[in-house]
Formats: sequence, structure tokens, C-alpha cells
Amino acid sequence: MVVLSVIFPVFNNHSVASVTLPAILNQKLPAGLTFEVVAVDDGSSRPTANWLASQDHPALRSVTQLSNSGRAAARNAGVRIARGDVIVFLDSDVLVYDNFLFAHSETLGLLSKNSGAPDISTGVLCDSYLAGGLVDRQRPTVRLGLPHFTTANVAVRRGLLNKLDNAASGPFDAVTFTHYGWEDMDLYMRLRALGAQQKRSSMAFGFHLC
Repeated sequence: MVVLSVIFPVFNNHSVASVTLPAILNQKLPAGLTFEVVAVDDGSSRPTANWLASQDHPALRSVTQLSNSGRAAARNAGVRIARGDVIVFLDSDVLVYDNFLFAHSETLGLLSKNSGAPDISTGVLCDSYLAGGLVDRQRPTVRLGLPHFTTANVAVRRGLLNKLDNAASGPFDAVTFTHYGWEDMDLYMRLRALGAQQKRSSMAFGFHLC
């Protein structure tokens, strides 16, 4: 059984996460694949913290950081308790379809055991709009990023992450990157230095709710 662990950092955005968390928990996977969602409360205030603590789902695991330490540290905390063979990084303001994890698993060849499969599956991220709990899908603006790698929507083999320096502390440099931005590019450069191969997963689609 191949396990995919979704790292889902949350900070004071329960109105958005109340839409996106049920979506990532509602995944359809074939036999041979299973998943967990590791939600990391990054020092949220009481409304978000209480809401997250009240969530109950067989695939959901939670970890709480007492103070807000930034997304790099929050993701690291999630990775440290994750059980998966594949780590999927998904921001809590990104809404996905129920085939999201299956799309990443196909790109990584998890069921085919393809020896030539990539180490990294990069999903598609597009900006959208949240209104009344629904997404306006009529006016998406595709945000590809440079170079098509963002930890708002990406799947990486656990074995590759384990090869990084200071892997026991987590894949992200949480000392340098204590605020939003660039921590994913830093991770990408270190993964590429290890010879990681990546492939775009055009069906692993995420709506960034902005």
C-alpha cells in the first residue's frame, strides 16, 4: 500500500480552510493507494484553532504549533509526523477536485512501478475567487510560477526529501525563511542539486482562492 501524506498548514484562515479541507479529504483513490492529511495549526488564534481541533475524519491528523513560525516551519512539523511514501504539499487556500491525489500518483507512476518515473510531480495552480463558499471558475488566471515549482501544489517522493541536508529537521530551511515567500524555491534548488527529475501533472489542478 502506497501512502500519500498531504501537508496542509493553517494560520487564521478557517473561513477558507473550511472549504478547502473537506475537498482534500474527499479524495478517490484506487486499490493500492491511500492517503492522510496532516493539518498543521501554525499558532492560529482561537477561532481557527478551535475550528481545526473540532474537525474529525479518518484520514485527518493534526499538529499544533504554539506560536506562528511561518510556513517553512509549519510544513516541516507536518513532514516530521507524516507516514507517507510521497509528501504532497498543499496550501490551505488551494481548493482541489477529488482526483487531485490520483493525478499526482499517476504522474509519479506509483501503481505502475515505472522505473523511469520522476521524483517530483508539479501540479497546476490558478488564481480564482471565493464568493459564498463557491469558486468562480469562469475567470481563472493560470499562475505557473518560475520554474513551475510551488509548494502550494506539489508531490515529492519521501526518499528524495530524506536525502536533503538536515532532513531530520524537515525539508525546508525554517531558519532563513521565517516569513512568506521563497522557501519553496530554495527547496527546489536543493532538490535539483540532488539530481531530482520532475514532471508536470496537468490533472492535479488547484484553485488558489484569492
